[in-house]
Amino acid sequence: MNDPLQVSRVALARLRAQGFAMPVTGIDAAAARAGRIVVSASVGGNEAQTLGWLPGFEPVAQTESASRATPLTVHVLAACLGACWQDRAVHPWPGRVAGEDEIVAALDAARGMNSDAAALGRIRSALTTLRESLWLDPESRAIRLGPRVAAWSDSQVDVIREVYRRLPRDPRRIEDDQ
Repeated sequence: MNDPLQVSRVALARLRAQGFAMPVTGIDAAAARAGRIVVSASVGGNEAQTLGWLPGFEPVAQTESASRATPLTVHVLAACLGACWQDRAVHPWPGRVAGEDEIVAALDAARGMNSDAAALGRIRSALTTLRESLWLDPESRAIRLGPRVAAWSDSQVDVIREVYRRLPRDPRRIEDDQ
């Protein structure tokens, strides 16, 4: 397989299938033809690439993967975003590293209750799902935003920015953020 076009098509297909890959040269043109852009990210502290969308090619808000997420998983992602995205003026990725306790505190504050052992288990399960689906860094035990967040376009970030103030936040950190 010495044809550069064929190599870039295979690399692009691999990147789509895996969600992220170590840096691959020569796939920018193939991605652009598909309405995509190659975005640099990191996974476990190592440089990686993922696919984002060119402006005007972003999918509609309600995608198939979003419709399969449980409400708790969506809330946990929102809490992770609220904990990690400190400066709304910039893209949320890579954001700051957060602890699981911050996520639990944010969810507890949003629900007006304290999580029991069963709720903690469900939250940890949702965190695992978010890592496996690359919303969070799959190589990190801490809460780090993942390659899928790195791939958000500016217009997608603008939409999230509109609801940022409603994201679940750790009440211990809200005073620090003001």
